[in-house]
Amino acid sequence: MLILHIVVALLGLVGAFISLFMPAKRLFIGNYALIATTIISGTYLVIETNANILHACMSGLIYLSVTNSLL
Repeated sequence: MLILHIVVALLGLVGAFISLFMPAKRLFIGNYALIATTIISGTYLVIETNANILHACMSGLIYLSVTNSLL
């Protein structure tokens, strides 16, 4: 599950970067789906592994800030 989470997060960042140069409605929808999937899988990982919620939330906020600033 961790590998899936990392791959989806990286794809979301790449998609957000690509949308800077080629904006398209489908690309935005795909990026938001990847962002939502990253948040859902991150939440699942925190619950499954009993990880530190503060660290996970800070990492999630940084990820959301970067991807949304690119979109």
